[in-house]
Amino acid sequence: MRRSISKIVAATLMIVFVFALFPEMKLKAATSGTCGNNATWTLDDEGTLTISGRGSISDNAFENNNNIAKVIIESEIDYIGSAAFKNCTKLTEVIIPDSVHFFSNEVFMNCTSLASITIPNSVRDIGPATFQGCTSLKSVTLSNSLAAIGNLAFFDCTSLTSITIPNSVNFIGNFAFEGCTSLTSITIPNSVTSIYLYAFNGCTSLTSVTIPNSVTMIDNAAFLGCTGLTSVTIPNSVTSIGDFAFEGCTSLTSITIRKSLYEQCQDAFPNISSDAFYFYTEYEITFKNYDDTVLESKKVVAGETPSYTGKVTPTKPSDGAYSYEFAGWDPKPGAVTGPATYIAVYDKKEIKKYEVTFKNYDDTVLESKKVAVGETPSYTGKVTPTKPSDGAYSYEFAGWDPIPGAITGPATYTAVYNKKEIKYKVKFVDLDGITIQSDDLTYLKVPVFTGKTPTKEENETSTFVFAGWTDGNTTYGVNEELPQITGDTTFKPVFKAVPKPVYTVGEVKGDGIKSDIVIDVHRDSDDENCLTYFSKATIDGTEMTIGDQYTATKGSTIITIKKDFLSTLSAGEHEVQVVFNDGSISTKVTIAAKASVPSTGEVTGPATYIGLALIVTACACGAGIILLKKRKVA
Repeated sequence: MRRSISKIVAATLMIVFVFALFPEMKLKAATSGTCGNNATWTLDDEGTLTISGRGSISDNAFENNNNIAKVIIESEIDYIGSAAFKNCTKLTEVIIPDSVHFFSNEVFMNCTSLASITIPNSVRDIGPATFQGCTSLKSVTLSNSLAAIGNLAFFDCTSLTSITIPNSVNFIGNFAFEGCTSLTSITIPNSVTSIYLYAFNGCTSLTSVTIPNSVTMIDNAAFLGCTGLTSVTIPNSVTSIGDFAFEGCTSLTSITIRKSLYEQCQDAFPNISSDAFYFYTEYEITFKNYDDTVLESKKVVAGETPSYTGKVTPTKPSDGAYSYEFAGWDPKPGAVTGPATYIAVYDKKEIKKYEVTFKNYDDTVLESKKVAVGETPSYTGKVTPTKPSDGAYSYEFAGWDPIPGAITGPATYTAVYNKKEIKYKVKFVDLDGITIQSDDLTYLKVPVFTGKTPTKEENETSTFVFAGWTDGNTTYGVNEELPQITGDTTFKPVFKAVPKPVYTVGEVKGDGIKSDIVIDVHRDSDDENCLTYFSKATIDGTEMTIGDQYTATKGSTIITIKKDFLSTLSAGEHEVQVVFNDGSISTKVTIAAKASVPSTGEVTGPATYIGLALIVTACACGAGIILLKKRKVA
């Protein structure tokens, strides 16, 4: 065991010794892999990375890889992801195919050995910080179809001496060339309209910049710290210059600018002598309409030909007989030599008119009038187009068919309507008018009452049976179908009065002590079925238990109150009520007095019998004791 450990230690020390002797020896890195859903890579011993396949290279795919010296991207790769080659400090050369159309953010950021690169014509956008910190980058060939240079795109590319921005570029982002200290000149193409924040900040070697007439805005600090810049011409197209735009431009001795712009934007030129400014000669130019209304008034530099840039398009309304089309200005604008006023002039054209008719759905003419060619007619009739309901639907005016357009000949427009299904309110109410069911039903729908059957309280002589519904005009029986609905309807319940039966008591027999009490009850109608209406019987207001305390039998109804139950009640008169499900009857019954205890010497009652039983028991016990004593003596 100790020998094995010694061998392991020795082998480990040997490996450490070898690496100590050859510190530059490295483990071989992986030579192939994937770098996107459909993209693969191989890396040879010379440090050449070849990317094949199609689609995109993943974000951060080769970030911080210091084994890569050259990158060859094969065709069908169309997108390079964010930071794909960021911090590849040994990378010196990149070959990009025409299939790539977009660089994402920070693609080659801090590739400090990269000296030159050609962007193929397929690329439309260079993303933010794409070449930021590429301090060895001297030569960049941009795509002729490039549209945008993103923020920080060439930030701190300190070796970049010149760059040609193609006319296809219309956007140069914030800080795009900040810190490019070797950049000596730059021409901004006519496609660019704005120079953004810090775009050329710190370009200390920049001596010449050409700003085209397309630029209308120079943002804050755009040329901050451009200490080598000696002259700049700010075209008349520029209407705004941000604060500190030329701060620190200590060599700037010639600035050609419109005086009104200088007065508006003096904070753009801090610490620059007023002697450095040269102002264009400007004249007031006014554009007026035919009626002397001022359409635009502005300053124009001498020698330039003014153009109308007002917000309102010059127009002259038709006078009914003629239409007017803007034809230009009188006089025709030319090179400005002094203040000038230009009046809008128009070509007139005789107007032809056609008959236009607006009709309702039933072909009724609502309006008829003449409308000029080219005009779009509108309905101005006094009658609002309407269409009456047909019961099932209501109709709302929706416009005209066809939709009115520019007139080219006689035209007829017919009113069209949106239809909406009508729902009617159907209510069922009780006798007090309180709603017990409410439904919204469509035209000709048959209502159905689904609630609890309405009731009406009985009175002294009658009960009431639900007989159906009435809508105020017609009564519908219980088994009749209610009418089809054609409007809002309220149904009230209808009841049939049923006279209450009269119950009478016939003979009352029995005394309740020696015999049961029997009560004979009759009904004035359907007497033979009197028992079928029977519900209960009470005595003095307390319900009796049928079977145990009384029976109810047919003929008409015979109530038999059992004497065993009656014997538990006090002697005298009691009130019995016989209750039926449609009435009741009360009668008086008398329970006879119980018999009194005899006054003779007869032995009666339970106490006497108990006393005799005790005497006999005592005698028996005495006899038993005597017999036991005799047996002992014997």
